[in-house]
Amino acid sequence: MKYLALDVETAAAMPWSVCQIGVVGFDAVGETEAFGTLVQPGCVFAPFNIRIHGIDDDRVAGAPDFVTAFSALAPRLDGAIVVSHTFFDRGALTAACERFGADMPDCLWLDSVRIARRAWPGLAGGYRLANLARHLGIRFRHHDATEDARTCGLIVHHALRETGLDLQGMVRALGR
Repeated sequence: MKYLALDVETAAAMPWSVCQIGVVGFDAVGETEAFGTLVQPGCVFAPFNIRIHGIDDDRVAGAPDFVTAFSALAPRLDGAIVVSHTFFDRGALTAACERFGADMPDCLWLDSVRIARRAWPGLAGGYRLANLARHLGIRFRHHDATEDARTCGLIVHHALRETGLDLQGMVRALGR
């Protein structure tokens, strides 16, 4: 069964201030596609956020606004199973859609943290993305939306193998 892993970065404390979107597709074998774009966030970049991800006005110069970027992505999300590491990304996309007048696609959202807890209960160091990546030997550039999405998707891929469940079985196990 196919799923999409999604991550966003934000320009400021407002959840709607999406400045980068990354989506990576997976099937039972592994990665099938990747899509990433910088986004004009419609606000001033906060120094705190710049320190986290390194994205600033210069990097988004010439990037599409949220509605333009999201309109290219929305058809891929509609009807899909979408995983994110916590539901921050879902909340940010929902807030940006509301703020900028875009329609949020109808998809089934899963939290890779819940999936990881099922696969590796009591994991030393917790379930942060970087700790899970280290545990699984996944190398990535943290706080790049496409890299974070890929890592999230790989965590789910490894968790399905660890538990012996397919994605539908995991959805049922999580009570979704």
